[in-house]
Amino acid sequence: MNLFEKPTFLFDGYCTFCINLCDYLKKFLGADDFNYISFRDLTLSDWDSVYPHLTLSICEREIQFFINGQRYPGFFGLRKALLVHPNLKLWGYLLFLPLVPYLGMFAFYAIGKWRIFNFNKSRIKN
Repeated sequence: MNLFEKPTFLFDGYCTFCINLCDYLKKFLGADDFNYISFRDLTLSDWDSVYPHLTLSICEREIQFFINGQRYPGFFGLRKALLVHPNLKLWGYLLFLPLVPYLGMFAFYAIGKWRIFNFNKSRIKN
């Protein structure tokens, strides 16, 4: 079975931020339309079906989004996923506006530094 038959998010299952981001994506994008896979759960045979030249260190740095054989890292993956979703296309187009990526980076920094949202850390695997 091909892991990437549907649009797929590949994330770090040990990272609190990545786990929470995927939970929000499941809520807004839907759990049925996209696959959400922790690369920590993949076996060596599963890595054969993953995008060529994708390494563990790349996956640890940022979430990866796969669609139609293309890989989109981090912010670009989120933007592409919004463009693919029929009800959220407008938000995807808004992410092309100037300075929006910088505002997004600041927001992610603020969330992590000042604990703006109360993330539940109990979902992290030990």
